[in-house]
Amino acid sequence: MFCGYSDPTVVPAVDNSEQLNSNCQIGQRDSLVFKFDHTNDFTVPITEEFIEHCAEGALSIEVWGHRSAGFSRSKPGWEVEQQLAKARSLADRWSELTRKIELWVEIQELNEQGEYSPVDVVVKQDTWTGGIYQLRQGQQRRIQVRVKPVQNSGTLPIICQSILNIAVGSVSVRNRLQIPLDSYQDEDLSILREKWSEALMRRRQYLDQQIQKLINKQDKTEQDIEREQSLVDQWVSLTEERNAVLVPAAGSGIPGAPADWNPPAGMEPHIPVLFLDLNADDLSTHQSGEEVSVTGVNSILPKEHGNKFYNLPIIRHIEKDVCAIAAWDSSIHDNKHLNKVTDANERVFLILKTTIRLSHPAPMDLVLRKRLALNIYKRQSITDRIFKRIVRTDCLTQTGVTYEVVSNIPKASEELEDRESLAQIAASGEDNSLCDGETYIGKFNDYLAEYL
Repeated sequence: MFCGYSDPTVVPAVDNSEQLNSNCQIGQRDSLVFKFDHTNDFTVPITEEFIEHCAEGALSIEVWGHRSAGFSRSKPGWEVEQQLAKARSLADRWSELTRKIELWVEIQELNEQGEYSPVDVVVKQDTWTGGIYQLRQGQQRRIQVRVKPVQNSGTLPIICQSILNIAVGSVSVRNRLQIPLDSYQDEDLSILREKWSEALMRRRQYLDQQIQKLINKQDKTEQDIEREQSLVDQWVSLTEERNAVLVPAAGSGIPGAPADWNPPAGMEPHIPVLFLDLNADDLSTHQSGEEVSVTGVNSILPKEHGNKFYNLPIIRHIEKDVCAIAAWDSSIHDNKHLNKVTDANERVFLILKTTIRLSHPAPMDLVLRKRLALNIYKRQSITDRIFKRIVRTDCLTQTGVTYEVVSNIPKASEELEDRESLAQIAASGEDNSLCDGETYIGKFNDYLAEYL
């Protein structure tokens, strides 16, 4: 607009015939790198309009080239590279919508100095809750709950504002020979996978319709053949994405994938999922009015059905972290297993529920659960106390669980067709309509408006 040049500047590529010949001999013509060595000066009059445009807008420089359909599938190893690229793309999409948060729980008892101090946690191989809290019989206790987002675990902007509520309940006793219990539940993961599968099913029906339309077409142009191949490739990619929904690879970054990590001391190995189900456009909740939506209420743990929970009075909040301390009198449960000494072949379990207020990505409440394993003892022997004082070891005092919070389904998974494919057919000038009544060029313009 400001340069005043009507004709584009054509820049030839640097002569690389030697590289071309060598690559042709080994069948790697598709991997050529074309280099351009060109400089050009443009004279632009400095006007008030130009200065205002540079200050308030952006100076656009357009670079044009020939459109390419991509690398050939005949290249050795290219399909493997393409699959790896798609896997990375899928993981990147989910990384923008996920973030892990940690819930740590510490139980405190009165010590000999009359102060509340954390009890010891003993790690056992047959326990999946992170460890077993060692509680003295008949003591007044406090429970400290701390929540924090995990760094480098996704780019979803999660800000935990405060802890609103702490409740405990669902006391149960298990034999050591039974399958251990932990804080894992798959209620939210099932909802997420169902929504994801529904979106992919809609896309599959659309692709089947478009492919069938092109197959039945009599006189196909070169553009029709290219579009048909593009749709088939999208159909294959869709199948791979459906496999990722049902059986995600370990460490792939897709929600529900088996955890491939070494958890810190006291942390449970399994990572449950919490699905916020926010609007994909602005990460807002579906709740109308001023009422704050709550996520995680129905994400119950095994053996939690029909058990009463007691809200604990919060004594104080720790301002440095998102942390709260509540008073806990175990006699309110009226359960003999919390009052008597635990047998050697038994495990006492308790479920803690806490409600967290989020300010980002949307004002809402999260209900987090942590199963606690307890061992009630009468008193330590003199030998144990002397040994503990002489042998100074780093005792574990807390256990935790890591939640993977997912905001919504990726928008790319809900789109009926790849944007590159839509751009090509929109540029062709065809004004055919999609199954929802919108034209191709109209759909592509919507995508442009979303990111510009």
